[in-house]
Amino acid sequence: MRVTRPDFGSESGAVLIIVVLMAVGLFGMLALVVDVGALVSMKGRMTTAVDAAALAAAQSCAKPYESGSAQAQANDLATTNVAQAEPVTFSAPGCGVADSGEVEVRFRAPQPLYFASIIGGPQQINVSVSAGAIWGVAGAARPLPIAIDSTELRGPGCGVPAAAVGVECALWFDPSDLGGSAFGLVNFNQWNVNPATRCSEPGSGELRLWFRRGFDRVFPLNYPAPTRVCSGGSGRTNVWGSLRGRTGDVVHIPVNNPARELPGPPSAPDKYDIVGFTPLKIVNLLDGDDPEAVGQLTQEADCSGPTDLEPLEQFFLDATGCYTPPAAISNLALSKGDVVFVEGVDYRFDPVTRTVEWIAPEAVNNVTIAFHWTQLGFAGRCGMRAPNPEAKCLIVEWMGSRTGGFDPRGGANFGLFAVRLSK
Repeated sequence: MRVTRPDFGSESGAVLIIVVLMAVGLFGMLALVVDVGALVSMKGRMTTAVDAAALAAAQSCAKPYESGSAQAQANDLATTNVAQAEPVTFSAPGCGVADSGEVEVRFRAPQPLYFASIIGGPQQINVSVSAGAIWGVAGAARPLPIAIDSTELRGPGCGVPAAAVGVECALWFDPSDLGGSAFGLVNFNQWNVNPATRCSEPGSGELRLWFRRGFDRVFPLNYPAPTRVCSGGSGRTNVWGSLRGRTGDVVHIPVNNPARELPGPPSAPDKYDIVGFTPLKIVNLLDGDDPEAVGQLTQEADCSGPTDLEPLEQFFLDATGCYTPPAAISNLALSKGDVVFVEGVDYRFDPVTRTVEWIAPEAVNNVTIAFHWTQLGFAGRCGMRAPNPEAKCLIVEWMGSRTGGFDPRGGANFGLFAVRLSK
């Protein structure tokens, strides 16, 4: 009888078991490295996308005319960054109505798992991320070196921030009457100073640079406590060209509360109380002797002179050179020596064309024509004012509330807002 002994030296079965175990381990490691890495990457991308979505929604909520699109803005920003992102929740109490508030958003996106499913795991996981952003009136900005009177800005001429988008208003600056001006220059070197600080005027070069490029830091408010800022003085002629060079730009301008400014020289503020910032488009800067800026004051005077008149001859008062047509004529009289001619008998007068027609049958020489003329004034963009080449008339346009300031803790609302992430 032949006996066959088992081959205890054969290791093929053991190797197979080891290979299977190693394969399982390898897939586990792949699942850990690839799938978990993909999840971490998606988490990062979603965090960026959802943060951007929250900020976009907060920016919309700060603009009443755009508040209805806040959720759409959030969705658009999220899907622009992560195409698979889906909205889960959206909350924005007071959006487009309140001066401040908070937006909270949550989005999710599916992330496929390439190796986990092979070892019994799920085929995908939803990556869910939330973010919050707050909006509020800007408590800091990088502004131009001028301050606008808050009563002028909120008054019927401007109506900011409740005015319709596109409304233009004009602001007057008179270096000889700074207290009566609607805006004035600001010294950025003396921002947020002590009430006892001695103010000085900035140099022309500094003002020109500030108008062209702004300042290299952000200027904060202490609101509701006063923010004392020194006046920039009466201004020099050579600085205004730099402001005129900003025509067409939307700029941020400090707003002064005249009730709390500190007086200096007669008719001049020494320190403004800056309570907010306003975004305005610079439309034009007119000189104070430009009729478009100041119009024309009412003028009147007497005028007289001799002339010869023939029957049916017409004499035009506009041709006397006493006034610039048209004008209202009164106290018209025609005479020669002691003889006073009678209207309707010797002559006719047309007040519309300001024409005298001689209707007497005989010619007469050396007739004295005397009259009083009145030329009614008209208002310019900055009202009806005496021409002053040193004065300025700033034309600005309200473009609506905007974001672009800093620190949403706020000041008084003049249309400039700020946003930041809250979580």
